[in-house]
Amino acid sequence: MSLPASVVRCLRAYDALSEICTPYPWGTVNRNPSLPHLHDANRAWVFDATTPALGELREAMTTAQRAVPVAFTQVEVLDNESRAALIDELTAWLGPPPDAFVFMTTSTAPAPDVRAVLPGMTVAEQPFPAGERWLALIDAGHTDEDPLPQGVMREFAARDTSVLTPAGMRFFAAQRHGEVIAYASLLTLHGVGLIDNVATMPAQRGQGAATAVVGAAVAASAAAGNDHTCLFTHEASDAQRIYERLGMRTIARAAQFRRDQPLPV
Repeated sequence: MSLPASVVRCLRAYDALSEICTPYPWGTVNRNPSLPHLHDANRAWVFDATTPALGELREAMTTAQRAVPVAFTQVEVLDNESRAALIDELTAWLGPPPDAFVFMTTSTAPAPDVRAVLPGMTVAEQPFPAGERWLALIDAGHTDEDPLPQGVMREFAARDTSVLTPAGMRFFAAQRHGEVIAYASLLTLHGVGLIDNVATMPAQRGQGAATAVVGAAVAASAAAGNDHTCLFTHEASDAQRIYERLGMRTIARAAQFRRDQPLPV
């Protein structure tokens, strides 16, 4: 199935925020020399209605690799079912994707008000955390996951604060007793809201904080007049079920292929 035209425009605009972004009929190839360790900042992304042949995709990636080398190969594909042949070819080339994702959306209908789940919890938009504060929140929200090197974490934080925040990314936080216990971000491009950076502090999970903070971001996106509010999440995860309770539905499955080696040029 094809994505709504406004969503495609949004995804193109998102990648156009990269330092170098080359558009193709099927999607984009981007490079960010200042973010050399971020896979999704240096990738080929197939999301538009056209599906490239593997040779065409590899040539586009090789061209980017010649201009700005990176130490890995990253390909992301949205709407797997309509691109089954390409998925098979990428699996043969780069191996099976390590994770399965879904792309979810909701229309402009406001989300339910779920912001008073925990006693003493408040949810509100706040100024986007700066510098070390944002790095500390990212780290605290993912302490039970596979740790990323500090250099990679700093690149994530730098992209959020120096690229996406100036582009309009907003920050929503759930707080209890003065401490942030969950957060999410919202970026609007071409009338579509993209929710990202969703995390709950490990000790606070399972109590509704993530539902509350994402619900606040969805409601803010609707209030801004966005046609769609979208996000990516792991398939068949607790997070997916949370978003379904907020009225979101899956419109496409996604795959990320990567190899920790550059393309030969």
